[in-house]
Amino acid sequence: MGSGNPAMSREPVARQQSTLAGHVATDSFAECFKRSGTSQHERRTAGSLKLFRAPHREPGSFFTPAARGVSIRMNRSQRDGTKMVDHGAGRFSGVLDRHYTVAPANLVGTCELSSELDFLALEFSPDAFEEHLGTRGDLGRLHTGCQRDELVMQLVERLWLESVEGLTSLEADGLSMALVILLVRASHADFRKPDRSGTLSKPRLNRLFDYVENHLADDFNMADLSRAIGCSPSAIASGFRAATGFSPWQFVLLRRVERAKSLLTSSQLMMSDVALECGFSSSQHFATAFRKQVGTTPGAYRRRWM
Repeated sequence: MGSGNPAMSREPVARQQSTLAGHVATDSFAECFKRSGTSQHERRTAGSLKLFRAPHREPGSFFTPAARGVSIRMNRSQRDGTKMVDHGAGRFSGVLDRHYTVAPANLVGTCELSSELDFLALEFSPDAFEEHLGTRGDLGRLHTGCQRDELVMQLVERLWLESVEGLTSLEADGLSMALVILLVRASHADFRKPDRSGTLSKPRLNRLFDYVENHLADDFNMADLSRAIGCSPSAIASGFRAATGFSPWQFVLLRRVERAKSLLTSSQLMMSDVALECGFSSSQHFATAFRKQVGTTPGAYRRRWM
């Protein structure tokens, strides 16, 4: 990774941001890339996460949009070249390889590319980091250089790929929380520890189990679980794993598959209806999740037991 002088061009960039923020802050990645001549792009959502990909990001100089939440902007390139970036915390440079940058929320940035690359962006919800960073939302040194944490990149790519088949909000929340923890730890910021005062007592855990069973057909998320039992999302995640050995979304997936097995052997419901009754986002999502858990397709499972 190369790095430039952090002070280089800082004042001009700051002035550009203040001038353009009112216009660019409302623009999506798609609108920004369309204006720059990169027409091929795709947008997706996964729970509260927004995903965007432009497989052929054209070289040149351009402004990058101000996202409402912190965003991971991943570059994948087979070509030799360099990039210059400023997310509002000082200009830095890097080579065009497989890496990502972390852009703070609500700031317009600048970028200069010497060659084409494959661009993949993930935008967190505005409050994703609040439990760790308060309202500051600043990941410090992560905003001033190219990053190459392989686990972060694998999770971003997984979210992009699995969003095709469909992810439940709870699954997306689980992956989002994992990314948040990785970024906060990597930033070495003086962050506050999550509030774990609302521990999962036996009554709370039972209420959580009841909520899950009564809402398996619904696309609920961590915020819904938090409201249901009066605990923070991180307290639920850690307490649930301590009590069951599973993360919330892993446990809910197991319960959904168990309900699907029951419906497959006790009813004549179509596969699409079984998927909906069990809270899967699509028939494809249902089939993929079922095969991973059971080792066979829903159709083969039904034929075996009926």
